[in-house]
Amino acid sequence: KLYNVEEFAAEIVSAAVEPVPADHTRLVGDVSYFTK
Repeated sequence: KLYNVEEFAAEIVSAAVEPVPADHTRLVGDVSYFTK
């Protein structure tokens, strides 16, 4: 999925405020490539 500016900004805000464990990476966008 190609995000528009508003959707991408919402994902960035979400990534900034939601807790993510220190040893994890949060990806924004289509991650289907990583699950093949």
